[in-house]
Amino acid sequence: MKIKLLYIAVSLAVTALNANAADSFVSSSDERVRIDMTIYNNNMALLKDVRNSIEGKDGYFADKTDIIFDGISDQIIPETLGFSGGDLSEFNYSYDLTSHDSLLKNMIGYKIDVLEYGSTASFTGTLLSDNGNRLLIKREKDGDIVSLPKNSDSWTYFFNEIPPNLTSSPTLEVKAFNLSDEDIGISYLTNGLSWTANYVATIESPEEMDLNGWVTINNTTSTSYEEASVNVVAGSPNINSRPDMYRAMQKNMRNDMMVQSAMPMPEQGNVGEYKIYKLPFKTDIEAKQKKQVALFDIDKIDYKKTYEHVVGNARYGNTEPFKEKVKVYVEIKNNEVSGLGMPIPSGNIRFYEKDSFGDVQFIGENKMPDLNVGETERFNIGEAFDISIKEMIGFEKKVNGTVLERNYLVDITNSKADPVEVNIIMPLESNMIIVDSNEAFGKLAGRGLVFPVRVEPDSTSRLEYTMKLTR
Repeated sequence: MKIKLLYIAVSLAVTALNANAADSFVSSSDERVRIDMTIYNNNMALLKDVRNSIEGKDGYFADKTDIIFDGISDQIIPETLGFSGGDLSEFNYSYDLTSHDSLLKNMIGYKIDVLEYGSTASFTGTLLSDNGNRLLIKREKDGDIVSLPKNSDSWTYFFNEIPPNLTSSPTLEVKAFNLSDEDIGISYLTNGLSWTANYVATIESPEEMDLNGWVTINNTTSTSYEEASVNVVAGSPNINSRPDMYRAMQKNMRNDMMVQSAMPMPEQGNVGEYKIYKLPFKTDIEAKQKKQVALFDIDKIDYKKTYEHVVGNARYGNTEPFKEKVKVYVEIKNNEVSGLGMPIPSGNIRFYEKDSFGDVQFIGENKMPDLNVGETERFNIGEAFDISIKEMIGFEKKVNGTVLERNYLVDITNSKADPVEVNIIMPLESNMIIVDSNEAFGKLAGRGLVFPVRVEPDSTSRLEYTMKLTR
């Protein structure tokens, strides 16, 4: 019987299962009771896959049984396998999957038929080679060697046989003994699954905003996971592929994989030195899919908006002042008083606010670091259109051979209809001393001294200060 390449995957799946049915049980993904996944930041996940018990099936022997699992990840790390429902003595992982290239590679020495699309030209013979971009076929009718293009849409390939070592999907054959009457399951680490956090902050008033958290799950494996219970871990565990590290998982798998109840917020906990978040509902994660899952939705979080400028750009002798718009910062404190009070994993945070027409618009973004309870973070979301800076050096003179005195002039213009306070920050070094200032300076911020300057609507305020620098 001739089989067209288009239909070869279905045929291979049936053949693979039939070949093993005589002496093995096939546990398909349709018999999955549940699947739990814990996804890490470093393109790795721990999967715990529970299937229906095979007790009572014809040919079942508790002392020794071969079980074939399909629907496993094609990026499995085989040495991390754990098994529940009995004892594991041996396993075999088959990953030579059906594709155009792998099929041709495994058909060397087999009979194939090649037909040119839209033409009567055809070739029947034994495939001799698929090296490079050409196929070599020994024709059946006359023994001539024919060279054909390997990757051409003009040719359709037909195969008379299926190589026995090819499978349509990754399969795992487990040799188990001392089987119990409970459900069977496997656990393993796999590459190809990762997650990132994204946040949407909607400013509702000058003091409060709403914060939505989203988990973006990226599945680059060729396997789909339906109704999966998902945990995500903030942190990057060190990876050291030692099989003995994971064998203990099989003893406690059933306790680890309890179905979680629905909840409006993720359940947050600790695992080792990391933070773990249990998503409050199950979700389907399809093969080769990137999807977003809601992490949390919190209304009325306190925040503080500040305007800032760091001086030090003006140069003595320049006739034109240095001009710049002030930077806008949003500050959030992670505690219960502000409306948060839970560890926040790192990710991108995007800010939105209503415009004067009542429509919500994007106003800036930044990076959210891992933010623990009690910590404060400031986000630069852009520059203020209506608040500008002119920075100049009034005078500069030598006091003596090692001391220089420099006078700074900073004009802040506020074109808004409301008054604003702008923090002018002077980078401070150990060799600097403030001699005089027309504004009181506040606390140190990092390595800078802060001058909070109030500017009335549609007006300009000047900050002037003089300092000495010792060389």
